[in-house]
Amino acid sequence: MKFLSLRILLLLSSMPLLSQAQETVTVMAYNLLNYEGIQADSALRNPYFRKIMQEVKPDLLVCEEIVVYSAIQGFVANVMNDSADIYSLGAFITGFDTNKALIYRNEKFTFISNKAIKTDLRDINEFTVIHKASGDTLRLYAVHLKASSSASDEAQRALEVDSLRKRTNALPAGSDFIVCGDFNIYSSNETPYQKLMQDNATDDGNFNDPLPVSGNFNTSANAKYHTQSPRVRSFGGGVTGGMDDRFDMILFSNAIMEAGGISYVPGSTVPYGNDGNHYNDSINRPPNTAVSMEIANALHQASDHIPIIAKLQFEVTGDEPIVSQQTAVSVFPNPFNEEVTFAFSPLPSSDIEFFLTDIVGRVVERQQFHASAKLILQLSSLKDGIYFYHLKIKGQVLQGKIARQ
Repeated sequence: MKFLSLRILLLLSSMPLLSQAQETVTVMAYNLLNYEGIQADSALRNPYFRKIMQEVKPDLLVCEEIVVYSAIQGFVANVMNDSADIYSLGAFITGFDTNKALIYRNEKFTFISNKAIKTDLRDINEFTVIHKASGDTLRLYAVHLKASSSASDEAQRALEVDSLRKRTNALPAGSDFIVCGDFNIYSSNETPYQKLMQDNATDDGNFNDPLPVSGNFNTSANAKYHTQSPRVRSFGGGVTGGMDDRFDMILFSNAIMEAGGISYVPGSTVPYGNDGNHYNDSINRPPNTAVSMEIANALHQASDHIPIIAKLQFEVTGDEPIVSQQTAVSVFPNPFNEEVTFAFSPLPSSDIEFFLTDIVGRVVERQQFHASAKLILQLSSLKDGIYFYHLKIKGQVLQGKIARQ
């Protein structure tokens, strides 16, 4: 068997760093309206999507209503990366009905995995990323809950939220996560909304809504929170009737609502382009005091939803090390058969988080261990193929490729 030693130099500080900084990132959730990537999308809608993305410049973009994988590939290439190779697409899972996707800014995030949480209707997707500058892990749950307003529809949404809460309730206390997307919820009194917010003494899996919206969402008093529909006439599919529903939301875990680590920027959650003056009206009726008329027209033409955005802050350690040392990582054998060893010399000065993902980004192995000379993994259950390891050491994320044969 061939032996290959792969050495990566890690810069680790042997003393505490002197400064702390913060990096602010923009999270966007956007229902793209049955996006198929066909000529009608690429020729008619993509120019409007480009204007919106070039204005907002999101760092993390969660999309709903993706019909096929090729469609979102085209969206990344022709909308997000139209002028430069800035964004990447996270692993995509095709499920029932339409699908969801995560697009992330390459310079800021490392993609770890996409896991599908099965429901009776559409999947809920758990996207996991690591913020490169801080090393912090963030989970984004993407939802597109059951539509319509009957009692049975509300009950179906509640069951879908049960599936989500089962996952978040099982996370360690203090975990950083958000849920975003198209909730199709009409009121804060709905059972699914209450279940999202429910703070149980036995877990830390609930969510927090930073916007002060209570009772029925579809009222003129809540006009500035509405995300559907920016249209009053029918074209290109989708819903009409003007801005009157708050279906799209971004909700946050308890840890994110607290200071330190990953934290929510107060007041940053905004239905993009909604100035609160277009209740039951089209978003592009002049004037729009939230965005330019060019952007208002783009929002009107692109989809029957407008995006919702929020900002997060990540604490980033300063770059003033007092004394540095080099730690080498050797991986052997590579390719491996059943057992692979990660050897460190000298010992790392901090704990190490380890992820192993397959070629489509699914996590197949995850461990956390104390500073140690080596990590020996038994991976006989893996299929032959290419895998990628991710090492998170003292805020840095390093990656490499290994093969099983």
